[in-house]
Amino acid sequence: MAIAASDAHGRLIPPGTILSPEYAFYFAAERQKPMAYFRGLHAPKLYEAIAHDGQPAESAYPYQDRVSAYAKLVLPQVAANAPIYRRSAIPMALADLKTRLMGGITPVLHLETTEGFRDINQHAGVLEYSANDPVVVRHAVVAVGLGKNAAGGEYVMVRNSWGSGWGLNGHGWLSETYLKHRYKGGAYYTP
Repeated sequence: MAIAASDAHGRLIPPGTILSPEYAFYFAAERQKPMAYFRGLHAPKLYEAIAHDGQPAESAYPYQDRVSAYAKLVLPQVAANAPIYRRSAIPMALADLKTRLMGGITPVLHLETTEGFRDINQHAGVLEYSANDPVVVRHAVVAVGLGKNAAGGEYVMVRNSWGSGWGLNGHGWLSETYLKHRYKGGAYYTP
């Protein structure tokens, strides 16, 4: 969730600046106590952290690839002159998604992801809804585009944080029906 929120937030700051999701994660985890470190964040706590504590550039507080599950939570410190970007997220209903995308806004989508989502490459990067597709985990992605198939079915292109090996170079098309059943909330940032 911290990566998706950072991605959406980052589209509104100086070009070329990549925000630190790690920084936002730690401040959100502090707000969420008690926190089971590897069980994820609650969206309101993450958005609260980005609004109040902000985020520096990734270069000021880089990703920590080796953190013990039992490590004591230590809030990040950055250089005094490092810019900190703060912005409040606005909650979003699924019905508002198309309007936001058409307006150039990059929303964060909170989803119940399924086996099909995890294995989207088996579906050529396009995921339809199936009642038989079991839910695996909640996850956040960023909506980046709209499209239709030849039959007129509507889809939303999402960018996932699982790397370029997922879907179409890190992106996938989710059907409107999939989103209708799996969308659990969302938010967006405005300039």
